[in-house]
Amino acid sequence: MHPTTNRGHITRRFTGSLTLPVNSAIGRRFAPPYRVRLRSNRIDTPRSAAYQCGLSRQRPFGACSSTAPVRPEEIMTKRKLDSYKGKLSVDQVAAGINAAIQNAKRLSEDASLLFEASRFPSAASLAILSIEESGKVSILRSLALAKTREEIADGWRDYRSHTKKNINWLLPQLVVQGARNLEDFRPLFEESSDHPYILDQLKQIAFYTDCLGRAHWSMPQEVIDGSLARMLIEVARIFARDKPVSKTEIQLWIKHTGPVWKRNPSWMKQALCNWYREMQDAGLAPAGENEMEKFTKLGYLGKSNKRRHRIADEPGSR
Repeated sequence: MHPTTNRGHITRRFTGSLTLPVNSAIGRRFAPPYRVRLRSNRIDTPRSAAYQCGLSRQRPFGACSSTAPVRPEEIMTKRKLDSYKGKLSVDQVAAGINAAIQNAKRLSEDASLLFEASRFPSAASLAILSIEESGKVSILRSLALAKTREEIADGWRDYRSHTKKNINWLLPQLVVQGARNLEDFRPLFEESSDHPYILDQLKQIAFYTDCLGRAHWSMPQEVIDGSLARMLIEVARIFARDKPVSKTEIQLWIKHTGPVWKRNPSWMKQALCNWYREMQDAGLAPAGENEMEKFTKLGYLGKSNKRRHRIADEPGSR
């Protein structure tokens, strides 16, 4: 199946495969072994990647709405949701991250239930939504550091963009291919990368019928099979976390990363190490070796373990 659309204005080309070997560290979670290939001759995407809810009215810069939950009857009376676009306090950032964490876990669990019922397209769609919810965590951390109007506006634009929230979905594949340190994951964040658009297109064809290519009617049950749904659910599970974020964690994040945010990369790496060390001192991260320092400077498993990991993943090593 070659999902192709012609609704947008930008033509993007993608040819690739997503392979998770069963004898790899993360691939072992994807049993039985399988291979998923995503191919298309043309994927047209809208010039604006963000499908945003418009504002019915604007609030003053820095103002925040009440923390009271939105009631269904209020939503039913509006054509557009009143999306907030101002600055967030530390408490509000922590609350937003925890809301995203809880919802990502719920969506992942719902996707698993649908998968067990062999409802593969719906399972895949919910798994992608779970990945997007998990992607809000890093964006909210960026919003915690935003100072200017432009930075805050950019943060909210990313928060409501599907393709900005699903950037990390190929991270497990990079790990399988040998990625271990920060530099190895840089391709995920390149503007020219097509993988966020691929996942968004998968979500669309898993949810909806459409007329694609040369007047071909796309049916979700014909496009999304069990192996693809299983892979997406496992990726969602990897990103869905149980541990909530505290106000203190966000305060320490701002303290250490704020002064060097988006500046010298070496300063950023040292700030991450310092942040994690103080997290350990506060009992918010496991005691012992500074895992962030190990990751940023030595690689995900450390230099001494890299060769051992490669050997363990080679065919016939088990």
